[in-house]
Amino acid sequence: MPMPNNRVIKFRIWDKENKKIRQVNSLHLETDREGEWCVECYGKSYVTNEGDRDAGIDVIRGHNFVLMQFTGLHDKNGVEVWEGDIVGSKEYRFSVYWGEADYKSIKIKTWCAKASDGPLYWLDESILEKCEVLGNLHQHPNLLEKT
Repeated sequence: MPMPNNRVIKFRIWDKENKKIRQVNSLHLETDREGEWCVECYGKSYVTNEGDRDAGIDVIRGHNFVLMQFTGLHDKNGVEVWEGDIVGSKEYRFSVYWGEADYKSIKIKTWCAKASDGPLYWLDESILEKCEVLGNLHQHPNLLEKT
């Protein structure tokens, strides 16, 4: 079932240097610079290239962060599910990402669930009502390993 178009759009980042998840309070796409974009996270600005950034805040340059989007979905406990999360139950665990899945014989871009050694699933409420967020790929990559 396709997701509704009225979901909340929000982002967070994985700060590779400081090994922390940070909430994004603004996202800027620069049209005057080739491929530059900037994420501001409450006092820090993360810029994707070495271009100048006129901001009175700490600027961190380079590709040392990973941008993650909220899926608009929640697990069985009401916890928000984000891109890069690891979600599971006693039976299975999978990572959440934006990808291509089959829907009624056509391929569409949507939120997907993928086990490390299993098939790709279309991620929706029917899967998440049985699962909970266990962690994320950046802080807990071992959660996808078989036990």
